[in-house]
Amino acid sequence: VKNGGAKDKNVILVEKNEYFSIGGMWQFVWNSRLQMEDVKWPLKKANLPGIDVRTKTAVSKWIPNENKVILSNKKEIKYQHIVVSCGVVADPKDVPGIENTVNICSESHVERQKKEMKELVEKAKTEKVTFCLAISVNPYK
Repeated sequence: VKNGGAKDKNVILVEKNEYFSIGGMWQFVWNSRLQMEDVKWPLKKANLPGIDVRTKTAVSKWIPNENKVILSNKKEIKYQHIVVSCGVVADPKDVPGIENTVNICSESHVERQKKEMKELVEKAKTEKVTFCLAISVNPYK
């Protein structure tokens, strides 16, 4: 919606978070060059004229034959046109051994990874440790 082009439309943005973040930035949090708050931008401060931004909710049910969605907060939205942008979701279940790994591109894993890496470094100061970082092509669903 360029240059306020949503003003004559009824545009609704539904987002489960209160912020926007770019997964590619999380690597800088993981290696302590940035804090997680440095790679989050509040949606309430976004310059989105004419757009009804609804955060802290998500689409829980889509009823396409009735042109409506039900949100997780139980509110209903009827629509004429819908754009579904659910992002990239990794689906590595077919990769052998994947259950013993950590996804470094998952926001929920970043703080845990920092803690585990710090523990690994401390352990390596007194005993031999083996660490493997594998970067592979990952299937998506």
